[in-house]
Parts: sequence; C-alpha cells; structure tokens
Amino acid sequence: MLALTLGDRPDPAAFEIERQSALLERISRDWSLIEGTSPVVREADADALFTTGFNPDRPTPPAARSLSWLGPEGRTLWFYPANGNEGLARFDHTTIERRAETLNRARQTKLPAVSGTLKIPGAGPGLSIYAPIITQGGVSGYVVADYPYDRFFERLDGNLTLRTTHDYTILIGGSIVFDTRDELSSDEPIRPDT
Repeated sequence: MLALTLGDRPDPAAFEIERQSALLERISRDWSLIEGTSPVVREADADALFTTGFNPDRPTPPAARSLSWLGPEGRTLWFYPANGNEGLARFDHTTIERRAETLNRARQTKLPAVSGTLKIPGAGPGLSIYAPIITQGGVSGYVVADYPYDRFFERLDGNLTLRTTHDYTILIGGSIVFDTRDELSSDEPIRPDT
C-alpha cells in the first residue's frame, strides 16, 4: 500500500485511494441495480467520474485513465474513454497475476480491492481498483478503474498544493513515479544532496 508522510497530516495517498474506492463502490452499486447493462447509465457515470470526479462543486481532473465494466469471469465488456484505451477491448484481467489476485480479493470480500503496482497499458506504472457488482446471484461483474501513478499523484498534488512550497519526488519500489522538479528525468538517480 502507498504511504506518504507529511509531518502530522494524515496520509493523503491512502485517503485518495479510499475516496476513489468509495466512488467505484458507488458506481458498482448503481450498476448492480441494472446489472451494468444500461449504456446510458455507464456513460453518465463515466462522464461524471472523468469531468467532475462526482463533485460538481469542486471539479478536478480525473486521476483515472479508464473505467471498465467486466463480466464475472474478468473480461472487459465495456470501457471509457475508448480513445487511448483500445487495448482494453475484451481484455481478460485474469491473465495478469496481480490483476487476477485483486479481482479475486474483490470477489471474496465483496468490497473494492486495490492492486499493487502494475503496468497500465500506454501509461506506465500505476494501480487499479476493482469493485464487485453484486446482485442477488452474487458477484455478477466488476467496475475497474486504472490509475497511472503520474496522474494519481498529479491530482493529489493539485489537491494538496504542495508544489507551490515544496520540490519533491515520489518513489515506489525504487522507481520514480512522480516528480515536481522539472529538471529531474525519470532516468536520473536520486542523490541525497539534491
């Protein structure tokens, strides 16, 4: 799990992951009422997630790269936006071990599950959140959002406005996933004196 330390502040990364999980759980509950079959509802939810983050009073840019509806076997049935996410068409999430583990955790707990670091196609490293769609027959599918780390931390930085007073770099597993210092490329090592 991600953890950021900012003095005595609560962990903002964990808070944002919880917030995104709650949004996906809300979408999965809505879709469970229609079993995900209404394209109008799916498009409206995706539009709300990607334009306002379900907060019209304080719209923020989306942290997610995509929103998908999966069948119970883990294959993509629908995704948004189509442009730039063509690789999601009929994608079988169980073919990637970390995705399969996360999908199984969501199925077993019947709660949103957050993956560890994985490769988001076309976007680099990130995480995914899987929320089960639960109907009377059990789990009938999943709502999934992919969050590239660069977008996730850009949104987090925008919410916290740390960039105005701090230069910082976020590393996960020794790799740079976000950097506010323009002069540092992701290929350069971090040195204690920088």
